[in-house]
Amino acid sequence: MSLHGEREDPARESQANRSPVGESTPGHPVSWRLGDRLASRDDVSLVGELHGSGPRTRTVFDLTDETYLVRTRTPAGREHYREVPKDDCEV
Repeated sequence: MSLHGEREDPARESQANRSPVGESTPGHPVSWRLGDRLASRDDVSLVGELHGSGPRTRTVFDLTDETYLVRTRTPAGREHYREVPKDDCEV
């Protein structure tokens, strides 16, 4: 959106669309409700947990033959889910 003669800046636009700091997991966001439901299914297996240098933990689930479901849990206990192609993620 341009205001008062501002030109659209693609660099500014791409910065606005970036994931939050520390959220470098590729893939597509999944709603919490859907992600929690998928992670709880009997046919979805746990691949492992990744503990980085920060306080966040990432739990990886084997969702399909081609995708993982990645749950990121913040120190405050919030959970965010992403569907990640297996080609884009090494576990």
